[in-house]
Amino acid sequence: MKETVLITGATSGIGYGFVKIFAREKYKLVLVARNKKKLKELKHKLIQYTEVHIIVQDLSEEDAADRIVKKLRKKSINIDILINNAGLGNYGFFPDTDTDIDKKLLMVNISTLTMLSKYISKQMIERKKGRILNVSSISAFYSGPFMNTYFASKAYVLSFSIALANELADKGITVSCLCPGPTSGTNFGKRAQYENKLNQHHFMSINDVVEYSYRQLLKGKTIIVPGFKNKLLAFLPRLFSRKFIAGLTRKSAGF
Repeated sequence: MKETVLITGATSGIGYGFVKIFAREKYKLVLVARNKKKLKELKHKLIQYTEVHIIVQDLSEEDAADRIVKKLRKKSINIDILINNAGLGNYGFFPDTDTDIDKKLLMVNISTLTMLSKYISKQMIERKKGRILNVSSISAFYSGPFMNTYFASKAYVLSFSIALANELADKGITVSCLCPGPTSGTNFGKRAQYENKLNQHHFMSINDVVEYSYRQLLKGKTIIVPGFKNKLLAFLPRLFSRKFIAGLTRKSAGF
């Protein structure tokens, strides 16, 4: 019997890329997003291939993780693979950025991801198996002026994931952290209006990112950086001071 995978941010971008791969491999799916219409359309599209459950939930709400877990318990669904993919971006001069968006970003990118990892890992420990994939970014290795809350939140995800992987290593559970570079067609690029400040020739496709990440996830790889150029970008900050890297990041974004 195939395992069950829960994917947040399932209706678009990298999340949708993972949905297609796991559906192709006949995993049972639990899809989480805030858009009920898109979730229903996605379920209708996939139901002929595998078992699909949908959970409509805004992950920026303080009790989002609790609500998701309660719905899973109500349906007696155990999660074998957790894909914490959902994320928000914000862009601009920090004192002037929208405070509500900053709060939602921190809730989605940090708090809900952390609590879902906590609740689901408890279930996995009871069954002595499971996999968690937290989606971070190449930004985790940098400090990003004019996107500081986003970059900082992704650094948290990387640090948290590495530590959790160590904690759960002897429990039969692997924890991976995906750190993609600029990726074509992601909501982050559209919402933060950042793509036009970067060289799009360096972008990877969503398909390439998720295909590589899927293989590395099943191998139990802790830090997953798709693409040779992105691996170089992940290594670069080791060579220079944090202050220099922050200035370099600002310059590369055109500020």
